[in-house]
Amino acid sequence: MPPAEISFAQRALWQRTNDQCRGDLEDVPFFTALALAQGPPVLELGCGAGRLLVPLALSGVFPAVGLDRSAEALAAAERFFEQRRQVTLHCRDVVREHLPETEFPELPEHLAWHLGDAADFHLEQRFRLICLCANSLTYVQGAARLSCLRCCREHLAEGGLLAFSDYGRPPVEEQLAAAGLEVWEKFGWFDLRPWTESAWHTVVLARRRSGAPGQRTPTLRR
Repeated sequence: MPPAEISFAQRALWQRTNDQCRGDLEDVPFFTALALAQGPPVLELGCGAGRLLVPLALSGVFPAVGLDRSAEALAAAERFFEQRRQVTLHCRDVVREHLPETEFPELPEHLAWHLGDAADFHLEQRFRLICLCANSLTYVQGAARLSCLRCCREHLAEGGLLAFSDYGRPPVEEQLAAAGLEVWEKFGWFDLRPWTESAWHTVVLARRRSGAPGQRTPTLRR
């Protein structure tokens, strides 16, 4: 069992690490752990060629939606998904040869990809987790950055989280507050090391400001 007095991110990563990951966690298992704990649907802004979203979805978190401004990147993401899905199916067949009674969760047959700009996306769906990965906010500045964060807030479902990382020590509290969001948890790296004033990287979990701290207690999905 995980320790009782730990944060949501720590608890999610404990479960994920206990299942199948090493301790020196990077961004893919970090965001996958959050997605498994939050549950679907999940959106990644700036998904590129699917480096994060594909393994996340194949871990059992779908529907999963990717948004990127590059049609070439989305085409590569579709190819990557199909490739990894076939590899996963093959691995399951190998396991069943030795353990015929083994049961696996259903795999998605496809993911949803949308062409567009992270600073101005318009989707009907509300998401339990929105990921801004690969330091997406680093390359979005000024009014476009605020617009992106406001769009994230509008697309968060009840109890939803926005997760992102950024270089250095960005003024995330002020930026999130202007967009109607607040920091819930903040770390110095994806291994959840404590954030300090000397941190060269910032990893943030944010939520709507309307939710009071402690109002929602997330539960892990096993």
